[in-house]
Amino acid sequence: MEFFGTDITMYVLIALAAALVIAIAALILVIIQFSKLKKQRLRIDKFMDGAEDLNIEESLNDKFARLNEVEEKQRVSQEDIKNIYKTLEGTYQKMGIVKYDAYSENGGKLSFALAMLDQSNDGFVMNVMTGSDGSYGYIKSVVNGQSR
Repeated sequence: MEFFGTDITMYVLIALAAALVIAIAALILVIIQFSKLKKQRLRIDKFMDGAEDLNIEESLNDKFARLNEVEEKQRVSQEDIKNIYKTLEGTYQKMGIVKYDAYSENGGKLSFALAMLDQSNDGFVMNVMTGSDGSYGYIKSVVNGQSR
């Protein structure tokens, strides 16, 4: 069949070829979109913790509520740590002991001096001297690392 001096079959074949190319391109685009959609659904499922009946707004509100709880607990913990450090300032943190022979007739280093100081080097030194006639103890205060 001729149409304006050309064969109509040629136009039909060209149209079919063009339609086939467009259909293949559309199929490729659909496959790409399904792949992207699947990745997006996996992200949403991970974000929603597998909950099917929650919407994103409820999930976000829940996450923010948990975040606020964590921040409050952190604030309380920081206050507790500050209080602990303040309490520790007055406790004895530095301790040392030296054993010695106070008198030459005794052996075994039965005498000793014990020093206990806090963070600012305040505390005491206790000296216990042991001899053949008994033991004697003495305590001296220490202020800023110095005794009188």
